[in-house]
Amino acid sequence: MEDRSTYMYIEAQKKNFETVYSQQVVTYATKAYEKFDKDKLFKSTSVAVRKPAKECQFTLADGRAITLVQVSQHLTQRGVYEGLQHPCASIADAVLAANVLVGKLEQMPVVLKGEVLTGSFSSSAADTWIAMPAVTTIAVFESDLYARDPSANSSLMCLIWFTHDFGLHIDKLLADQIEALDWRNLANDCFL
Repeated sequence: MEDRSTYMYIEAQKKNFETVYSQQVVTYATKAYEKFDKDKLFKSTSVAVRKPAKECQFTLADGRAITLVQVSQHLTQRGVYEGLQHPCASIADAVLAANVLVGKLEQMPVVLKGEVLTGSFSSSAADTWIAMPAVTTIAVFESDLYARDPSANSSLMCLIWFTHDFGLHIDKLLADQIEALDWRNLANDCFL
């Protein structure tokens, strides 16, 4: 019976997280970014920032073509010496890292939904945990067309997602979310 209550507790934690997996986290990260010392963020951690080796393009629902132009990946739990970081903290850290790597954009990075890991250290409901997958991916996509301002030369959007391994792993769930993006309202116009 205790296993059933642990399972119910984990499922409740997942459901509770889904309600928090929202703009509140992004708002928190934005406020934290404004007070943050950017030079100290990556001082003791390694971050891979690179242009993709092969071209990665998507066609959005509105017919717009977007291309992946930059990728950065780091360990989701970096800097955590014991235990696991709550998913809200992992998302906030990812938004901060995106703002540091890409620069402060008018529109916030978009966090794509994915797997949330849950488990239990024992049969007790008090020993459960919830976390994001091991690797945080920050990706910048660009379009040759403007988002909102016709005088813009192009537009771009920063996306964040979590995976189990390093590398560009875009499964059907991620691809469907990318193709369904509301580029017009969420992308940043770029001017030369």
